[in-house]
Amino acid sequence: MTSPGERLYAVACVGMFVFGMILGLPGTVLGQPETVAQFGLSLADRGLLIATLFAGLLVGSLLSGPLVDSIGQRLALVVSSSLVAVALPLLAMASNAAVASTVIFALGAAAASINTASNAISSELFPHERARRMNGIAIMVGLGGLAMPTATVLASELVTWEPSSSVVGCSQRLWRFWGSDPLTSLDSRGLTPLGRSLHFGNSRGNPSSRGFSC
Repeated sequence: MTSPGERLYAVACVGMFVFGMILGLPGTVLGQPETVAQFGLSLADRGLLIATLFAGLLVGSLLSGPLVDSIGQRLALVVSSSLVAVALPLLAMASNAAVASTVIFALGAAAASINTASNAISSELFPHERARRMNGIAIMVGLGGLAMPTATVLASELVTWEPSSSVVGCSQRLWRFWGSDPLTSLDSRGLTPLGRSLHFGNSRGNPSSRGFSC
């Protein structure tokens, strides 16, 4: 039977996989013709939106270290993953570039916190296997970065980009709850996972994007 520590490490790995997907999200999504048409983006606008993600990553990286030390790695991972789970469907439902930019910034900040918390958890759980375990979660970032454009290319003839973002958000909620037991059992303070499952759907009336809600 998988130990609680291994389960929590698996949750951290999935978090880093999503972190990699978020890094590839703007370049992949903003290159889609329907996205450009939906938001009326110029080439400069697309560059600005991509820069917004990295601005969020910078701010999140500056704040996540003190935050993780203050509230703990596990709670920080729950909070940041919850924010990602909420933000991705909101990005799919964004009505204009300004809203999309705000959501992308929030995604960057949350992703930075996931990165910090996941690395801290891995280091804490396996002090004698630190290099191998840290290498494992770094590999997950690369896999996540490859998964986003690959999935977009394979699914481009079937669905638009909005359901893809919503599905990733739903997956975030599922792995967050799957890892709920170790979050509680390994935390000496008895912390429990935060948040409840929310309902997000695409109400634009696009037939190709119906049925992708949580």
